[in-house]
Amino acid sequence: FINVLANPIYLEDSIYYTSAAKDTVIGSHRQLHNAVLPASVRVVKDSAFFDRGNLAAVSLPGGLEYIGKMAFAWNYALTEVTIPQGVKFIGDNAFWSCANLTTVNFNADSCLVASPTTGSDGSYWPVFIDCDNVRTINIGENVKRIPDRLFSYCNGLRGTLTIPDAVTYIGANAFYHWIDDWDWDNGSDWD
Repeated sequence: FINVLANPIYLEDSIYYTSAAKDTVIGSHRQLHNAVLPASVRVVKDSAFFDRGNLAAVSLPGGLEYIGKMAFAWNYALTEVTIPQGVKFIGDNAFWSCANLTTVNFNADSCLVASPTTGSDGSYWPVFIDCDNVRTINIGENVKRIPDRLFSYCNGLRGTLTIPDAVTYIGANAFYHWIDDWDWDNGSDWD
């Protein structure tokens, strides 16, 4: 016997929340086309928007702090995503295999780690792994940290990557697997 009233789920615009406050997203309807999350959302739980074949657009609020593992993975219709300034943690494979994703706007000004949890060997999967059509990465002017493995294995990346002056930390393997094919423009003499 499950007491549904003990753990209610709130549904609005095909998105499921843990409470009427709509601060935590736990899931979404399979046929969702456009996800506009309200300003109250602070957490998108693991797999909340996993494999939504019709999800073509998502709007994440500025106060969002946590994006769970595989939260937006396998969304083939998604073409652009903006990671807001307040995001502190992004889980493993959060945008894994978003095959038509072409643009990532990364504005999380002090994202501490790309994954708050790791495997027993200390490893984790990159956030945008197998997003092979990403052509443009825009890093916000106030970004201070580019987390470990954030853009690893985005095999289609080419062009010029501009690192803003505010960046003081570029994590291990943040751009692994494609860095040799890019030109850097950061106003310094880095090679």
